[in-house]
Amino acid sequence: MELTAVPATQFSSVQLTDILNACFEAYLVPVTQSVEGFVQRFSAEGMSLVDSRVWLAGDEPAAIAIVARRGSAARLAAFALRPAWRGKGLGRKLMQELLMLLQQQGIETVFLEVIRDNHAAVALYQSLGFTRRYGLCGYLSTELLPPVPGVLQLYPTLSLLRRAIEESNSQLPWLLDPLTFATLPCQVVTLEHRAFAVLTTAGSRPVLSFLWVEPAARRQGLARELLMALAQQFPGIGTSVTVPETFTPLFAAAGYTPLSLQQYENDDGSGRREVGLARSVRWTAKKQHGPSISLSFPASYPFVMAKRGMRCVKRNCWLFCKIRPIFSIRIT
Repeated sequence: MELTAVPATQFSSVQLTDILNACFEAYLVPVTQSVEGFVQRFSAEGMSLVDSRVWLAGDEPAAIAIVARRGSAARLAAFALRPAWRGKGLGRKLMQELLMLLQQQGIETVFLEVIRDNHAAVALYQSLGFTRRYGLCGYLSTELLPPVPGVLQLYPTLSLLRRAIEESNSQLPWLLDPLTFATLPCQVVTLEHRAFAVLTTAGSRPVLSFLWVEPAARRQGLARELLMALAQQFPGIGTSVTVPETFTPLFAAAGYTPLSLQQYENDDGSGRREVGLARSVRWTAKKQHGPSISLSFPASYPFVMAKRGMRCVKRNCWLFCKIRPIFSIRIT
């Protein structure tokens, strides 16, 4: 049976939550969202209902993709099929459809996270052209070290986020981008007004979600002292699995232990491609009189070029291009 893609705008928050939970049944990691948790989490991450999709088999939901969007960048916030539809090669087909749709909507770069031990998903995304950007870890405070001097003080949340956004310049993992915390229930604490931590407070206990030290105060041990102070004031505090693994030595020095669950953040590589032509089809005009002309077009354009008397001389292995068309002409 063919699956029909339907925009997520056609469903209520209650329906989307139920569909998400059903599609993640028997998943590698248990996933159960409440309606409130669904709305709060995905709204903070930038959920675009216009770009998100539910695939139906008749009237029954078979798969779901939650897409977040910030400008011309998108993130696959969730993608899953119901158990009965897994193992049939549909994941690749649906992802190709979704990525082509995002390209048509002006998306230039797509990000996603994948659990490291989910080998099938890792292989799928690699085959679609996604490459590893960060290894992501989570950390839990397990060792109380000697008290550190200084007292944690509250600090205005938006004041910190404005400062951090200006410096981050979209170089952090999507889930650590300061934009994520603008709509989440959270509080900011500071040590000496030079080191800052964002604690999200939606659950029963605070979660350390973001750490920022003023540029002029870095490499002075303030981040470690702040982590130790947080562990003393909030015993057992931890992070989500969103922290680049390069920070493991910092957390270890402050008495934090890595969680067993780890992820990769991947992107489709479009931001690193020289003039955006790595996934293209090269076409050459049939030489009749005068010089031939070679053009590089996105791989979605072969039907256009074939109609204009051109033939494909080299086709990249990727099936589609998730960037806006950029053309080049070479006289030979």
